[in-house]
Amino acid sequence: MAGSSFFQYYLLPALILLPFCAYKATPCLPLSASTPESNRNIAYIKKSCNDTIYPLLCNQILLVRADEIHCSPKMLAKISISIAHAASINVSKVVSAFQGRNNLTKEEAQAIEVCVEEVRDSVDELQKSIDSMGIEVGDPNFKTQMEGILSWVSAVLTDGETCTDAFEEKGANRDVSTTVVPQVDYLKQLASIALVFVRKYASANSHAHAN
Repeated sequence: MAGSSFFQYYLLPALILLPFCAYKATPCLPLSASTPESNRNIAYIKKSCNDTIYPLLCNQILLVRADEIHCSPKMLAKISISIAHAASINVSKVVSAFQGRNNLTKEEAQAIEVCVEEVRDSVDELQKSIDSMGIEVGDPNFKTQMEGILSWVSAVLTDGETCTDAFEEKGANRDVSTTVVPQVDYLKQLASIALVFVRKYASANSHAHAN
């Protein structure tokens, strides 16, 4: 529980409550003959990932999509959310597969039910975030929309903590915990990465408004 408490009381609030001004958009290298576009896109991802607490994972999931992101803070945020959303669907399937198993104790079955509900919430929250990323800079609702996305992505971190805490409190057996907990932890890491990029995108454009 010590690690979970550190996350809940120190790390999670820091990720959620930092003001927009705490983040600046990552600049893209100037395009030149010595810096081809593909190299520039890769450099942008690497520099951006250094702002996360999981830079290795960030590079792993985003470098393969560098040309798609194309030095765009919006695409960086949107694709990061999409990756987390895809993972949440997979985690939901993994956790749901344990429902109704005859070899689970009452406590383990309760932990599974808690986790199934929390992960399903994460799937919905990330889907709403993806849908909301369609808003354009300059829209009068831009700031409100970004705040909503930040709230939803932050909620995924809380959902994950609630899930893993349930396993710790109920004393889940090794088969269950070693299957579910790493999957949920992975989802939390992806959500953390997405949260940074959404906040950076929102921060860089928070001054914009429709004429």
